[in-house]
Amino acid sequence: MKDQRLDRIFNKPSLPDKFEHLELDDNFCIINTSEQVQRFADSPEEVIWGKDIRLSFPEFIGLEKILQAILRGEQQLFDLEAIGRRSNKIYIYIFIYILSATRMKINLEIN
Repeated sequence: MKDQRLDRIFNKPSLPDKFEHLELDDNFCIINTSEQVQRFADSPEEVIWGKDIRLSFPEFIGLEKILQAILRGEQQLFDLEAIGRRSNKIYIYIFIYILSATRMKINLEIN
């Protein structure tokens, strides 16, 4: 079932520039980002190495137990779908996929 969800996410037709990503440490602090990820943050100025993800993406507030389970490898995937943002006076929807890895990787897809 989880593999089917991963296949559905990553094997659907998308333009290469439709995905951005963040990586977090076990304190939920940003340790790596793709070039354009701050465009999709609620507070773009907070998308900085070492900053807590919850400062830039408030959707993560309250998900700490899920994020910890993903970091421990107890959960493989969690997604948040259809989050609305206003970016440059255009309303967009983003889909957030949180994946397990040695570090937590968060992929953002624009729709």
